[in-house]
Amino acid sequence: MTLAFWIMKILATTLGETAGDFISMTLNLGYYVGFGITFAALLVILVAPISARKFYSPLFWLAIVATTTAGTEISDMIDRSFGLGYLSGSIILTLGLAISLGVWYLRDAKLDVVHVNRRDTETLFWIAVVFSNSLGTAFGDFLTKPIEKGGLNLPRDNASLVTLGLPGRCPDAVHVEAAIKDGRPAGVVPRQSNGCRLCRRISPAQFCPGSRRPFAQQGDMQGQPRMMKH
Repeated sequence: MTLAFWIMKILATTLGETAGDFISMTLNLGYYVGFGITFAALLVILVAPISARKFYSPLFWLAIVATTTAGTEISDMIDRSFGLGYLSGSIILTLGLAISLGVWYLRDAKLDVVHVNRRDTETLFWIAVVFSNSLGTAFGDFLTKPIEKGGLNLPRDNASLVTLGLPGRCPDAVHVEAAIKDGRPAGVVPRQSNGCRLCRRISPAQFCPGSRRPFAQQGDMQGQPRMMKH
């Protein structure tokens, strides 16, 4: 189960990153239009898992792809269209992630991604995921882009090693518990059975940018080079 989760995470992240670049760069629509398209699609897609009465795995992974795609556009728009650069973009997105998690904690007195039993809490979960995915793109670009463009100019292999080390600094970052309960992985149970809306044994790694960026590097390498575009 753990291996299967991370394989799906790699595929979903790579697909989202590539889709974001395809919309803004390959189709030459730019980051503003790309953001409008991907964010509108994200809002529509998130309605399904948030309004559903039980957990559906396809809806969850579709939402992950949507948040990754929109996160790519958000990061590129801040870094390039707004001209704030990769470091400033990373700082802004870090603050956004911290605020969203802070609001979640103040409302629930905990950050529990195992048993989410209210729609408002699940909404905060997805907001935090969008910020974390955007931060993953911005931070990865900061590591790999040339120094004259505001990056550290690290080779992709070295940047991947740096970001692969970050999840280990996040609480329970690579813990995906494998067990079976009513024919489902532990925590993935019908919402109506115990009121749980987002029951999954998925750790705070979802909010750690380092858990995303090594996979997003694959999307960068498969697509065309990133260019300054508005």
